[in-house]
Parts: sequence; structure tokens; C-alpha cells
Amino acid sequence: MKNMVGLESWEAYCSAVEELKNTYNNVPVLFRGQPNSSWHLRTTLERFSKSRWTIRKYCDLVVDCMRDLGSFDDYTGDIPSLSDIDRELSENMSQILVHIPTSISFYLTYLRHHGFPSPLLDWTVSPYIAAFFAFCESVRAKNVAVFAFIDSVSGGKYVWTGKPQITSKWLNVHEHVRHTLQQSCYTIATKAIKNDHQFTRHEHVFRENEIDQDILIKFLIPSGESTKAMKWLDGEGINYYSLMDDREAHLKTLAFRKIRFEGL
Repeated sequence: MKNMVGLESWEAYCSAVEELKNTYNNVPVLFRGQPNSSWHLRTTLERFSKSRWTIRKYCDLVVDCMRDLGSFDDYTGDIPSLSDIDRELSENMSQILVHIPTSISFYLTYLRHHGFPSPLLDWTVSPYIAAFFAFCESVRAKNVAVFAFIDSVSGGKYVWTGKPQITSKWLNVHEHVRHTLQQSCYTIATKAIKNDHQFTRHEHVFRENEIDQDILIKFLIPSGESTKAMKWLDGEGINYYSLMDDREAHLKTLAFRKIRFEGL
């Protein structure tokens, strides 16, 4: 189910998300910010490749890439064989059940955090971190958008054969520093095909208009509130440096403080 909420100010957004958290205080709410409200919810894999990717096909790609990396960077551990992955998928996947092999899910988040095209859509449990990512880029748009996603109100989900579904509780994540700093969570959208599941768009799930699950709320905030919002967030310790933790992020944070916030 998809709802759109137009807001007039940064203060209105803060009030709206606090009210939302109180409404759904017993269930997780995930947030995602985008700098242009007209942009759809799309994964980096959707934006990078026009191919139809299945779970099996993408797992093969992950294994291939990890073998090319070898001992590169902070990756450690044994890369699973394709035969082991295929066996686990065959034993656990069905026309309803979506399964990501436990031996490969760790690497999915590793590649996602290092910029490799991914079927994972990343979220955060913080509405303010999500707002930071909505406002931090300079994009010509009337409004930015922050999406709020409630997987299920009751804690359980109904799934129908042949219909697209969103899965959010399955990852053995790679503990990249940014995963922790950004309070990250991930979802995938899939549709069952013969002996596999094919990645699809999250928007296809929200069109089903379910009442108690897959709830999406889209907050629209005027882009003109950017400086006010970013200054408020910086005061709360939410900035490039606190979320990225590298020299480039530190300099971006200083640029906002020394230039943008001073009106220069």
C-alpha cells in the first residue's frame, strides 16, 4: 500500500516521522531518502543493467567477482562453490519461499558497500539519516523524498504464488563500517519463476495495495529546506563524516559548515 504525504517544512517532517514511529511503535519502520521526489525506488543493479537477473544468476556473478578480488581489501573467508550454492537453493527455494544462500549473503552486502551493482535496496532505521541522504545532494527538484517502509504490521506476511514480493529479513551482513554508521537495512523484490526467483521492482509490490503489509509512505519535503535541514542534522551529529568516516567525507562536512551554513 502506497501513501504520499506533502509537507511544507523541515519541522513538519520531524513531527510527521515522530508521529509515524508512535503509530508503528511495535514494528520496525525503515527509511530511505532520495534527492528528487520524482525518482522511483530502484536498485543499483536496475540502474546499471537491463538484463533479467535471477537469484541463481546473481549468485554466480558474486562468486565470480569475489574470486577475481582474491585477498583484496578486508575480505576474508572461503568463497562458496557454485555447486554448493545451487544445492542450497534447490533445497530451500520454492514458488513462494525466497532464499538467499547463507554462504553468499555476506558477500552481497560487501559488494553493495563497495559500489558494485546490487539487487539490494538499502534503507536505514533512522528517519534523520534518511533525510540527510535526501538533502545532501544538490539536485534540481522541487521536493526531496523520504520513504518509510513497514514490512508487516502483524509480524507475519502473506505471499501469493506468481506475485512479486519484498523480503527484508534474511541477510548475514558484511559489517562494513558504513553499514553500522548508517544503521543500514536491506530489502530485495522478487517474483517466482521456474525453479528460481527473478529480481523485480519494489514498485510492483506496492501496486498490490495490501493493507497490513508492504506499506510505503512517501514524504515530500521542499528542496528549499535543505540548508535548514542539514544544519539541524549536523547539530545532531548526522553529517558526511559521521556516516562515511573518511577524509573526503570530513572535507564535505567542513564545506557545509564553512560555506553553506554561513550563506557564502
